Amino acid sequence: MNDLIDDLFCFEVYLKGGDTRELKKHLQYYDNRLDELKYNYRQVIINSEPKVETQIKTLLEVLNIPPEKRKDYLNLTVYNLLIKLNQESHPQIAYILKLLDEKKAISKLKFFLGTLVAASAFTILLIIFPSFYNFFWTMEALLTSVTGLPILGLTYTLADTFYQFYKTQTNVKSRLLNRLQDNFFLLCSTLINIAAYSVWIVVAAPMTVLVASLFVLASVVNVLKEAASLVQEYRRFRNLPPIHDSNPLLIHQAYIRQIYGFNKHRNILFINLATSVLLVGVMAGWCFIPGGLVVTLGALAGIGMIYGLQYWALKVNEASIRNNLQTQLKTKEREYERTHPNTELKDEVSLALSQLASQVEQPQIVDTTILELPPSLVPQQNLETIITIDAQPSPTPQINVTPGL
Repeated sequence: MNDLIDDLFCFEVYLKGGDTRELKKHLQYYDNRLDELKYNYRQVIINSEPKVETQIKTLLEVLNIPPEKRKDYLNLTVYNLLIKLNQESHPQIAYILKLLDEKKAISKLKFFLGTLVAASAFTILLIIFPSFYNFFWTMEALLTSVTGLPILGLTYTLADTFYQFYKTQTNVKSRLLNRLQDNFFLLCSTLINIAAYSVWIVVAAPMTVLVASLFVLASVVNVLKEAASLVQEYRRFRNLPPIHDSNPLLIHQAYIRQIYGFNKHRNILFINLATSVLLVGVMAGWCFIPGGLVVTLGALAGIGMIYGLQYWALKVNEASIRNNLQTQLKTKEREYERTHPNTELKDEVSLALSQLASQVEQPQIVDTTILELPPSLVPQQNLETIITIDAQPSPTPQINVTPGL
């Protein structure tokens, strides 16, 4: 269990403001030890291992979870504990789960090699079997036709929606209410996109104002989704009790973690809003600039670039906000150490004094039971035994035995 104890100690350092790179480096130990990862995190029950239980209690204390509620977390595995904490909106736990789940995912290298092998096999089939050329020409005709592009777009939208819906609904790391909310906005966006593609197929034109407006409206749904999440974070933030400089360090750090969620969704809202505005510009150009196929290809390239920038911005925002949270936690800890230099020492002295007092007050008990000796060991003469006991309280009382004839 030493490896798991080391992991939990590393989690403690991270929760207090440790470097995310150090956490990621530490968990690389499991890259080639998936069986050990499964045993440590999915099979070991916390309260079955005293050392693990002690370290978990420390983590719960760092997260400012009340002592009377901590026992509810101790009859779980470590992985289920992390899921429970993530459902309770402890922001740093999500990154720990992400690093652990990445160990089971297919690596990027394997994915690239698999794609390369599939593409090579398809190319070989085209060379060996000329009949595969019919498939190639069919795809080319579909792409160059007026209805080909919306048909492909509709097919992709439906497939992606089914995948995202299933992925979200089966994600036990998120609360049920959050999953239902995400899927609600997903279905709203999908229905609008289906309507847009359907109109596009019916009119059989490169692009119309109605179709473009529907696509923009579908992107606005993502803005509304983040706005709803931002309102929820604001309500949670507004209901926090007032904080003062005299509060313990754990209270200050818990307050900083609550601000994290608000800042994260605020930035995502701005990113999605900027995406919608840029999409409006591209759609307007697609509708009103003449040029036929050239304009269509340019618009598609522009849309792809916009969504690529959105994906990149979301990744940068997540990493930036996460690192900023760690920096703020560590800064607050250093400030607290400067303003309360003797707090930790006082706590240690108080604990030592309380332990000493309990030992002094504990009654000293001396076992005076006399065991019967075997006949062969019974002395043949009378013995006088003098027993003296030190009267001073001591955890190890002195007993002196003096034999006499």
